[in-house]
Amino acid sequence: MPNATEPEWLTERLTQTVALATAEVHADGIPFAGLVADDTATVLGTGVNQVRAHRDPPTKNSVLLL
Repeated sequence: MPNATEPEWLTERLTQTVALATAEVHADGIPFAGLVADDTATVLGTGVNQVRAHRDPPTKNSVLLL
């Protein structure tokens, strides 16, 4: 079984992701955001769902994030 211990930086990255989603709501968007980090906590990318802003379903956060 893999190591079940959460890395110390995980809470900080989750908090960042929630902040992204919250900021998107304040900008009249919808509350979906994503963040990709490597195993050293380096943020590799972030994205928010922009379907409403662009009226384009492929602009959801998972696609923009990649």
